[in-house]
Amino acid sequence: MKTTISKVFDGEPRKVEFLCSAGGAIATWHGKSLPEKGKAYDSELDITETLALGTNCSKSDLRKFTLIRDDDSTTRVIGMVDSIDEDGMVYLRLADDCLIMIESSIGTFAESDWITLCINSDAFHITPQ
Repeated sequence: MKTTISKVFDGEPRKVEFLCSAGGAIATWHGKSLPEKGKAYDSELDITETLALGTNCSKSDLRKFTLIRDDDSTTRVIGMVDSIDEDGMVYLRLADDCLIMIESSIGTFAESDWITLCINSDAFHITPQ
């Protein structure tokens, strides 16, 4: 996914605010070098939480790829379930150019479901390629 760093936070682990085609978010930086504010990166996004309907996610009526920064630690993600493995691994599309794998309970979601996921920046990771 093409991302642009809009803010670099002090401290460890290193957090960044980034912008992309779906909006903006805060995530934990996993680059070999420090991120540069204003620089564009081809990035891989990862979410290390398990999808838990009613806890950190819900079905969504909004059918638009969206990343919204709620505060300095939480991002709301709206994405579409692209496919699901037999073991419950969900392939969640966050944008036309971004597909991530995220664990879930078997039988919870169906292909083409739209979901809203609220995640902490500690569980949202960005790695430049």
